[in-house]
Amino acid sequence: MSVKEIAKLAGVSVATVSRVLNNSTTVKKATYEKVSKIIHDLGYQPNILARQLRTSKTSMILVVCSDISNPFIASVLKSIENNARTAGYRTIFSSTNGISLLIDELLNLMASKTLEGVISLDEISMHPDREKFCNGIPWVLCGETSDPNIFSSVSIDDDAAAYTATKILLESGKKRIALISHAGDFSYANKRQRGYERAVEESAYQYKNTVYADEISFKEGMDALEELFTSPNPPDAIVAVSDILAIGAAQQAKKRGIEIPAKLAIIGFDDIAVAEMFSPALSTIHQPAQEMGRIAVELLVQKLTLPGTPNKAVELEWTFVKRGTH
Repeated sequence: MSVKEIAKLAGVSVATVSRVLNNSTTVKKATYEKVSKIIHDLGYQPNILARQLRTSKTSMILVVCSDISNPFIASVLKSIENNARTAGYRTIFSSTNGISLLIDELLNLMASKTLEGVISLDEISMHPDREKFCNGIPWVLCGETSDPNIFSSVSIDDDAAAYTATKILLESGKKRIALISHAGDFSYANKRQRGYERAVEESAYQYKNTVYADEISFKEGMDALEELFTSPNPPDAIVAVSDILAIGAAQQAKKRGIEIPAKLAIIGFDDIAVAEMFSPALSTIHQPAQEMGRIAVELLVQKLTLPGTPNKAVELEWTFVKRGTH
């Protein structure tokens, strides 16, 4: 079955069928649905390789993250994949886990010119050799930020959110608030630390204690709690830059017999599904994962379809969700 035969069955032009296959918005809804049904009923699969050879376009987007097992990252990636598919692009996902060899491999992939663009949720965007390998490939940062003259980005105001979380704890009577952050050159973690420190410095207590997790994991959260509570002056509250770290810390606190939130209040970041399932349910900063993924794709598609589009920094709304750990 060919595009020409589908066009004949639908009573439309070959060009119209091609526009339907490419998810064009210029096709009338009734025509689009009619052609789509014929394509579906016949089980037609377009020859993507042939299309790439004709157009010299791969329609391939690389999506880079630090750890695909993080539930918040997984939600964002799902949104990116769905929205990229709707826009006519395919996605390759890669999790670097901060491993330099994997980062070098990805940079070499970019140099091969097999990619249309990159969406990065990882610190790879700060790699010193990035410009050498990129060859003008459009980049968009998702959950990370940079000087808007370098990249388009979508994120929340991490500084303000962490500042608010810390102030909420201070206003509830907590005096020794610690931070569990993420090691590495992640802009989101650096900004959350800045917001935390700003709130503490404005308070009467001046207690600052930051522990850095090598990765966003349940175990790292548990280890961070142990480190904080083997110090001479342990905290009475914690802000964690990720719900996973916060839940790990809370679980270890329970093992130690520390009452939550009376003896130790905890606020996380992300509002992943398990945050509400944990007991006590985790108070957290909600980030709109689906919206973040959708806008990241929109920003990249703008770059791909309208070269020269100015870089744009999109800042999404965040909210504090009060539950049982505060």
